[in-house]
Amino acid sequence: MLRRLTCALFLFTSLLTGCKHEMNRDEADRSLKVLNSNLINLVTNASDKPELEALHFLLTEPSSPIYLLRTNSLFLADSVKKLSDRNKGKFNWDQDRKTFVRKDGSDNLELNFSVGKQMDVNAEFVINDYKSEDCNNHIGFPVLMDAKILIEKLDKLTIAHHAVIKDHFPLEIKSLIKGVDYQFELNLHRTRDGNKGSIQMDFNILANGYIICSADIKTKIEYTKDGYYFTYFDFEIELIDHQIKGKIDYAKIDPTAGNYIDLFNEYSEIIISEVYGKKVGNIVLGLSGDGELLDYFINFNNGEKILLSNYIPLIKKVLDYKY
Repeated sequence: MLRRLTCALFLFTSLLTGCKHEMNRDEADRSLKVLNSNLINLVTNASDKPELEALHFLLTEPSSPIYLLRTNSLFLADSVKKLSDRNKGKFNWDQDRKTFVRKDGSDNLELNFSVGKQMDVNAEFVINDYKSEDCNNHIGFPVLMDAKILIEKLDKLTIAHHAVIKDHFPLEIKSLIKGVDYQFELNLHRTRDGNKGSIQMDFNILANGYIICSADIKTKIEYTKDGYYFTYFDFEIELIDHQIKGKIDYAKIDPTAGNYIDLFNEYSEIIISEVYGKKVGNIVLGLSGDGELLDYFINFNNGEKILLSNYIPLIKKVLDYKY
């Protein structure tokens, strides 16, 4: 009874005030610019942290032992790879030769190098434990990592990662990257019942005790002899004061159909809104350029469609991501 009365009062108030739950074109434009600004600030603040700069360097520098761990080049051809005496030790970055040089032995893997605009900030990456397994076509998928980054000899970031591989694909993933005043947490769980199954994933980013970004993703999958494919997506992403909710029924969308765009837009719904606020617009698929490229658009309440990348380049990259 109380719930019905509350709903009735809300509807009555909305009628009296002319309240609308969808933004007009100008409101939506301002809201999307705020969202993009928040994304830029998030990325900028992250890039200013020397420990994250150090992590990016190690993951992308071809001569880095961490890069080699990812490509399996430090391990023998075993089914399970782990740190051993042959790949442990202390390594220093040689700027002239652009490579890490082994300087001493160690019970773990220690990398010393410099970061910062003037390359004057001392960084150290220490892996205490690491294991990987081959996963489908991904060589050396990490199943265990215990590591940390020190900046000027102070602990700044820790990495705790654990994964389980089954049927050549990740079954469970639990990852936690924790800094002094922030952390990133990721969880993944895959199921299988015959040729059907599901993948559930969630992640969140906290800064100064507040959740600034979170995602909850639920999917349905069907297995084949070579792997699996997605049949349904249901996701919800929150970034500070904006929310993206979506459902995509891939089982009803033929990727080879001549009317693929129409099918995608008919059997999907992706909405951007402000948290506890009005709807900004829908994300739809369309053609860009000379009408030959598939791209994502914002569909406003007045029917106007604008390229998503014109407003929020980073979100487009997320939507384009292939697992």
